[in-house]
Amino acid sequence: MSAFAPDTGTRSLAGSLALRAVADGSGITRVVEIERCSPMQVQRPLYLDAAHAGLANVHVINATAGLFAGDDLVLRIDVGSGARIAVTTPAMTRVYAMPDGGAATSRVELHVRAGGYLEYLPEASILCESAALRQEMRIDVEVNAHAAIGEVWAFGRVAHGELHAYRELCARTELWRGGSLVLADALELKPIDASPEAAVGSYAAYGTLTLSGARVDAALLMGVRRLLDERGGQILAGASTLVRDGGIGVRVLGVSANSVQMTLESLMSEFRSYVLNTDRSAIGVGTANHACGGVQ
Repeated sequence: MSAFAPDTGTRSLAGSLALRAVADGSGITRVVEIERCSPMQVQRPLYLDAAHAGLANVHVINATAGLFAGDDLVLRIDVGSGARIAVTTPAMTRVYAMPDGGAATSRVELHVRAGGYLEYLPEASILCESAALRQEMRIDVEVNAHAAIGEVWAFGRVAHGELHAYRELCARTELWRGGSLVLADALELKPIDASPEAAVGSYAAYGTLTLSGARVDAALLMGVRRLLDERGGQILAGASTLVRDGGIGVRVLGVSANSVQMTLESLMSEFRSYVLNTDRSAIGVGTANHACGGVQ
């Protein structure tokens, strides 16, 4: 049950997208089931990484201009045993002005089964003036699975003088590994009630990255910290281990959404090499498509 109740309105949309990915007999990952309600769409998987030919790259799309008051979007991804998939979006998501007190809600549920591998890093969400976004994410990673889950928020359109002019950002994330809760993270910023600068300073964007799986170890943590140190300048970042060998948590503040996005993309790329390559020193140490109410 969601802790956030969507504020529905006459123009609001309730969209959903559910994907199931499996590995075929040749080791290629296929998206075998898609269930969706407009405005959520998904592009055909692409296979772009020559080093990991079976890895499916999937773009999830919101066909509207962005998020408006009352919108309630749900994304569910189920990664089967042995499947390897990287999920992103083709562009930033704009969370538009909601001057009448409404809010948009977003819920993400990710399940990675034993032997599966998932990367999830959408392009940044931009919080426009008077915007309100409430988001929940639950990640279930089985013991012998791996996942790299990231998000980026831009605190307004700086060039338009909108830094921290949004009304509300509430984001809650839970990571479960092997049936145990290893991360419960909550971010709540309400510029109307308190100054966000007390928490994030003058930085214009914030990002999180969670790395989880059997191969997430001390050597990987050292490599992550080294890469963060090398980027320096435009970001302020840190990385630490999660409880009960749950993985690694990374938090990044940046002068722009691009600086944060590029940092997380770099870390995710190295995580892929470290987990999927035999050499673990790589980090420096047939689709069924169902639309609502019928088959598309």
